[in-house]
Amino acid sequence: MEFQLYSSKNIKQCTQALTERLKVPGTKARPAWVGNVDKDGKFAFSVTTPVFRNLQRTTRLRGTLEKQGNVTVIRGYVPHGVPRDRIALIIGAAGVVSLLIMANGQIMVGLLTLLMGAALYIPLVGDAQNSATLFKDLKRTLEAKENPPT
Repeated sequence: MEFQLYSSKNIKQCTQALTERLKVPGTKARPAWVGNVDKDGKFAFSVTTPVFRNLQRTTRLRGTLEKQGNVTVIRGYVPHGVPRDRIALIIGAAGVVSLLIMANGQIMVGLLTLLMGAALYIPLVGDAQNSATLFKDLKRTLEAKENPPT
């Protein structure tokens, strides 16, 4: 998901706020960020959270800070994944494809397809959870909004 946010803070204030946020230890409600902030306005953060039992997913947010007039524009990208309620559709589709492949006599390829569909659960659901957390926390840290100030 590409995004563009707007903040009334200048680039130096934004980089300071992001650097301070990096130093905040993680809690259950607000996981710790790992990453870096450059003075030229480029930044990258990642967060790791559990998705299923002991399996964890790390999602990385990358972005830049640019000054446009009296507002700072934050542009970036974060993989958005698939919400938990829609993952059943993807796994179900992989199951149907798997059954079709097995019906054509290729049992091993069909089983492999089924396993790959199930294995997609971790990255897709993990990215959905982590991207929402990273995006919301970035907006809060920079006091940014999705619409330009009028």
